[in-house]
Amino acid sequence: MTVRQTRRPLLLLLLVVCICCLLARPALASANGNDDAADDDDDDDWFGGADEIEVEVDDGMACLARLHASLLNDGYCDCPSADDELLTGACGSGEFTCATSAKVLPSAFVDDGVCDCCDGSDEPSSMGCVNTCDADASAVRQRLETVLTDVEAGVRAKATLIAGAGAARAQFATDVAHWATMANEVAAEMDAIQTHFKSSNAKPTHEDQQQFRYLQYLQQKAQYYQYVYGNLLETDFGDQDAFASLVGQCFEYTVNEKALKGGTSNTVARTYVMVLCPFLNVTQTEPAYHEWRLAQKQAQAGETHITPPTEREEQRPILLGVWANWTTDVPPRHVGLPHALYDEAPTPLEADPSPIRVQVYDHGERCGEAPRRVHVQMECASSNYVKFVEEGSLCVYSIGFATPAACSAAYVRHLQSVLSASARHDEL
Repeated sequence: MTVRQTRRPLLLLLLVVCICCLLARPALASANGNDDAADDDDDDDWFGGADEIEVEVDDGMACLARLHASLLNDGYCDCPSADDELLTGACGSGEFTCATSAKVLPSAFVDDGVCDCCDGSDEPSSMGCVNTCDADASAVRQRLETVLTDVEAGVRAKATLIAGAGAARAQFATDVAHWATMANEVAAEMDAIQTHFKSSNAKPTHEDQQQFRYLQYLQQKAQYYQYVYGNLLETDFGDQDAFASLVGQCFEYTVNEKALKGGTSNTVARTYVMVLCPFLNVTQTEPAYHEWRLAQKQAQAGETHITPPTEREEQRPILLGVWANWTTDVPPRHVGLPHALYDEAPTPLEADPSPIRVQVYDHGERCGEAPRRVHVQMECASSNYVKFVEEGSLCVYSIGFATPAACSAAYVRHLQSVLSASARHDEL
């Protein structure tokens, strides 16, 4: 018999003995009595169950635990989670962390021929990336200082707005009383005219009819403004009524059709003037409509000369929305330095820690199957002006409005803290 054949019966015999021992163990435990059973229970408690000793380790951690230190960030992706190549991006599906700035990039940006990290750590040394970390940090600090200066000026201006808020509310009450009185007086005059012609059986002249129509117009106007100013009396004007000073002011913003909508089907892009009257309405005007029509026709005609019309073509204003309320359901779209929204991307460090308040203006003129609608986000700045206007989904507009009324001391403290921290480091 060979050695392999001799081992096989011995292994079978050993297996049978083990099975018998396992089957006999419960019986032996019962025969030993309660004391032994109690001892067994104590032993079980000391050892713990399988659930107690099981440690859950995700695949990424398990892979990292098995890897030798020399295999970390060696340019080869060993773990499916890509955690072993955080500083090289070799896995191509994870993230890469810049060595100096700790900026996080998609790993697809690594070794792509573009220096994305200020120290060039995302590219091989042969690329010759110029280290711009110090210059970048200096630029960020300068930008933060500019924002801080603007916000501090905004906080000072806000104090002036708050000081005049009481007078603004008092004026709203005066306006309500004025327009209510006018509405009643006009209604009484209209009743007197109707009573006169009914009692005298006289036929109103053309002048009488014109006068009556004018009184109807005055009545509608008075009722409208009575409603508007009555609504303003109930309006939330923010912290200490700081936004109340905006009532009665209107702000224009000229925008190209391509910038507004992201493109145009016209040969020549149109130019609109958006008019925001806070807490009242938003309209879209087109003062250069006549010039655009001529340019559009000429562009379509090519070399054929187009004779301009003798009368100037005008485009009436389009109502985009009427003041409705504040909302927390619409997130702000853009936040950045004054007048630099599209020229320079803002750094997250300069963001206002306070929630940005957003207004809704609805019931605009119909656009397709739905009325137009506007969302206006209020951002801190040293003066009042429209920062941007965009049309997102069809006929739903987003407006960024800068105003001291949106500034806060918390924003100032945040920027001061960030600048103080940046002074202690070479790079933010």
